[in-house]
Amino acid sequence: VVMCENGGAGYEALKAQAIAARSVAYYAAATSGSICDGPACQVYSCSIEPSDAAIAAVAATSRQYLVSHQTLTYG
Repeated sequence: VVMCENGGAGYEALKAQAIAARSVAYYAAATSGSICDGPACQVYSCSIEPSDAAIAAVAATSRQYLVSHQTLTYG
């Protein structure tokens, strides 16, 4: 998802994208039971291979996601 949606960004933006993407995925799974592939949800079916920076950004933000007032969110 990070590469498909924001692959050309700098490292800090890739980290933010990783947290945002993870938050959307968790929220969708918790509220609807599935995650769609497309601009309305997440774009994860592109053919771009993850860069070393994207892989590092995902690893650096492992287990981080967005919460507001103790509620899972993505907005």
